[in-house]
Amino acid sequence: MIDQEITYVSYLVQFDDLSDEGELQNNQKNMNQAPKRTGFPYGRMLDHVWSQLKRTATPGACDKFAKSAVEFFIIGQLQKRNNRKLDRMPTIEEFIPMRRATIGCGMVEANERDNRQKNEDTRCRYEEDMVKCVKGWGCVKDRGITKIQARNGIKNENNT
Repeated sequence: MIDQEITYVSYLVQFDDLSDEGELQNNQKNMNQAPKRTGFPYGRMLDHVWSQLKRTATPGACDKFAKSAVEFFIIGQLQKRNNRKLDRMPTIEEFIPMRRATIGCGMVEANERDNRQKNEDTRCRYEEDMVKCVKGWGCVKDRGITKIQARNGIKNENNT
């Protein structure tokens, strides 16, 4: 399963850059449209990841991947895109699930749950750590703001 996670996270990094800084950043129509299977490089990449996963993983792992990794990631990307378009800063309660989705935590958390069942000492603390980070920073780029706005927000937080 770890090979599939690594491959998928590599895909996510590329696709995330495309939606954050690339051609999908300001194009809601393209973000909402299903890519053609072979006409879109990122579609081909995802098809490759999916084919590899189906060859090596159990049907249950494939279902987890499809549900928690792909669907939540795309939904999170659309939420992030809409927040930027509306110049809206989500609350921490809105941000945490969106952020978890946009960085592909579904597969990692599913794997951690499987490991926890084998070893009770292993704990999944991602969400708790994310809340601490967000509260500590006061302002985060992936909430839908630019790096400059994030830096200014952090400076303002530190000056008050």
